[in-house]
Amino acid sequence: MQERNRINGFHAWAIISVSVMVDVIQLIFTLLIFTLLLSTVFAIITAIVFWVWFKVLDVGFMDTSSGFFKNYFKIVFEMIPILNIFPIFTIMTVFIISKVRKEDKKYNEEQISNLNAANDNRPPARLKKAV
Repeated sequence: MQERNRINGFHAWAIISVSVMVDVIQLIFTLLIFTLLLSTVFAIITAIVFWVWFKVLDVGFMDTSSGFFKNYFKIVFEMIPILNIFPIFTIMTVFIISKVRKEDKKYNEEQISNLNAANDNRPPARLKKAV
């Protein structure tokens, strides 16, 4: 059995660092009074980058219907120039990483439990007769 760990420590810190950087850039865009179009384009490109990154790590960014609407709302929220001051991408990525780690931990515990149950039900190994 191989332990499932879709987002390791390096990837978690890299994703969080990039999302913090994105939120800082959007804050700068907002403070320098850039246009709605630039902020919207930046949010869309960032959402695509995170979607691809999570897909490479085998993590659904918007797989379930509830996850889709939650993340879609957060991305739309980031497209609005005044509201994008808030660190939505950072909050979203931290939430996704913690959720994935909980899912992986639960999956690994279930696999160990299933493996132990399978081992308990197998017949004992036969010993070779001494010659």
